[in-house]
Amino acid sequence: MKPGRFIGHCDVRWIDRDWWMVLRDFVYVASDGERITVKRGFYSDGGSLPWFLRGWISQTIFFPCFVLHDWLYNKLKYSKARADNIINEAIYSLTRGDGGIRRHAIHYGVHLLGWWAWREDQRAQRIKARKCALKCLPKNSG
Repeated sequence: MKPGRFIGHCDVRWIDRDWWMVLRDFVYVASDGERITVKRGFYSDGGSLPWFLRGWISQTIFFPCFVLHDWLYNKLKYSKARADNIINEAIYSLTRGDGGIRRHAIHYGVHLLGWWAWREDQRAQRIKARKCALKCLPKNSG
């Protein structure tokens, strides 16, 4: 696998129980050269790990990858498969090729169990787009 690279740091602030806010833009450059910028003000719930994996997969080490993955799920631009492959590549990049079994566990976890989150994020974005479109439509003058 060819690694990508992170530019800058994933600087976040804990907001409440399960939510973190990105304080400053950070960039991931995928191995194909695509630049993905996670924007300041984005909210992430980090890694949605089952309780039995929380001691084995570190939220701290992989947190930039989890935030990146949440960003990819949240944007209409990326398919679920592409987002899931990018988190796999990002973990590979962050660990410099180490952490293989954990990387595979995360990748297969989001691949097999991430459908609900991806569908909900897509639905929320469509609702947001409709509301914005309704605000921008001219009022009926007739």
